[in-house]
Order: sequence, then structure tokens, then C-alpha cells
Amino acid sequence: MVHYIPGGDDHQVSPLAQLMREMVAYTDSTGKHLSAGGALPPYPVAFKGILTAEATPGMMDHATFDPFAFAWLQQLDSLYKTPVADRSEVFNGLVQRCANCHGEVCPGPLDRINKLRITGTETTGPASSH
Repeated sequence: MVHYIPGGDDHQVSPLAQLMREMVAYTDSTGKHLSAGGALPPYPVAFKGILTAEATPGMMDHATFDPFAFAWLQQLDSLYKTPVADRSEVFNGLVQRCANCHGEVCPGPLDRINKLRITGTETTGPASSH
């Protein structure tokens, strides 16, 4: 299945690219909620589809991508299991998992990804899982 960008120029968006756009929207809104002391939204079960969503033709190397996807899903699980006091740090670890993958695969969105971090926490580099 291929999605089209509404109002666009017939540019096709693969299911994986669409899922990643939804992941960005989730991460952006969740970071803002956590920064304001808010709660996590319901667990985004649909994101488990990252392992099976169809990629843009010629853009997928599962040997490289899959370990990053598994690491991201583990960090997402950690976010929902960690104590409230540690969520900002674990959240930034989730963002770092995105950056780690996009540093190796499809680096275009790195600037956008790096802006998703919650500022004022001490997470740098590959974040730990809790």
C-alpha cells in the first residue's frame, strides 16, 4: 500500500515513511506533554509495525535497519515502564534511538529529530534503557 501526500504532487509515501511521520508527531506531542509535567499518552501499539511496514523501494536493508528498530521499540517500552521522575531522560533516549538509526540509514531527518529532545535533561549519546 502506498499513501499520497494530500495536496501534494502525486509524491508517493511508503507505509514505513508514513509510520515514521506518525512517530514524529507522537514524539513531538509527547515531549511537550512531558516537559509540561503531563502524562504519557496511551501506548502507541501501531508503532510495532516498524518491523513489517513496507519501505520505499530500494531504501531498506533489514540487516542494518532491524537492530535499530528493535532498539527503538525497547526504548519505547522503557518509557512506559520508567518512574515519572526519569521519563524525560528515557524520552530523550527514545529520540536518540531515532538519531542513531538515521545516522546510518536515511540521514535527511536528523535536524528534525534532534529538535524533538526535551531540554534541560542530561542525556547525551546513546541513552540507557531503564
